[in-house]
Amino acid sequence: MKKYIFILIIVILMFVINIKYEANTYTYILSPKYMYNIDNFNKIKKENKVIDKFTGTITGYGPDCDGCIGITASGYDVRNTIYYNDKTYNKVRILAADKSLSFGTIIKVSNLENYNDFIGIVLDRGSAISFTGASQIDLLFESENYSYDFGRKHNVTFEILRLGY
Repeated sequence: MKKYIFILIIVILMFVINIKYEANTYTYILSPKYMYNIDNFNKIKKENKVIDKFTGTITGYGPDCDGCIGITASGYDVRNTIYYNDKTYNKVRILAADKSLSFGTIIKVSNLENYNDFIGIVLDRGSAISFTGASQIDLLFESENYSYDFGRKHNVTFEILRLGY
């Protein structure tokens, strides 16, 4: 009987200690197999390192697209701008990305045929955007018509410079 009471006390103590312990916060990027610790992101941000890099496809969209209201999924009004003024990266382009990339994520986009490299920020979602779909990132244009001129760019390099705000 004393043995069981002793074990019960140990289990209760372990439970109490675990409640006071602050667990690490993890966020998924790209897919569940890539798990990152938020504390490491802050350290990487200060060192200006690339957090992750992948190659994929980018398409364009406009605030006037079918089903769009000119407000991003993060609540940012894009009816009169395609830019966002970030505190760290200044004026950046607005991107739609898979929900595994949190709002505020900064991505350097390069290797675009006939276009200069640029820095973008994830402020929107797209129903056709996913890491398993045909397009991984969607670039905001002034209108849907401009996005048709942009088309679909393959073998684009995406470098994640910051995760979230």
